[in-house]
Amino acid sequence: MQASEVLQRTRPIVALLFNVDEASVTEESAPKTIEAWDSLGHLNLVLELEREFEISLPPEVVEKLDSVGAVVRAVLAAKG
Repeated sequence: MQASEVLQRTRPIVALLFNVDEASVTEESAPKTIEAWDSLGHLNLVLELEREFEISLPPEVVEKLDSVGAVVRAVLAAKG
């Protein structure tokens, strides 16, 4: 699995959960750039990522997901 594929599959999830335009979601998108990305939204994002990619993210990884780029890297690491 390539980073570009993970990003392509992650963008609609982020857009839907945080009510932003999918075209605006980049690897730099983060809680500081997406107003709706709060702690509850973060949890929902993790749940959706785990479902979409059929992975389980440990708590120490979840707490470091501070941008879409970090999400992509975490998914790639979890997929091995």
